[in-house]
Amino acid sequence: MSILGSVAGIFSSRAKAEAIFARAMEKAKNKDTQGAVEDYTAILALPKASPSIKAMALFNRALSFSNAGQYKAAKEDLESVLLSTDVPSSVRAAAKAKQERMRKLSR
Repeated sequence: MSILGSVAGIFSSRAKAEAIFARAMEKAKNKDTQGAVEDYTAILALPKASPSIKAMALFNRALSFSNAGQYKAAKEDLESVLLSTDVPSSVRAAAKAKQERMRKLSR
């Protein structure tokens, strides 16, 4: 594959991940939790998606799980976000805050 082809592939993978992310956000906004979870999961399966969009997808999937009452799955995703190294600081902070809120509610 040529260098141009490699660069084009990276941008098309990024665009695909961003399009799926936008669709997932819209589904979550419209209370289609299952559809949002499926889209966030699809992003996580994309091998060339950027670490930052994967971190955001994982965090948002945790929020979707939490909204659906699937607290164990939400907790697992939040822990994964916090254990990851390539996570934007804003996502890490939001994950930590959500984890703490869930911990307080479970007492």
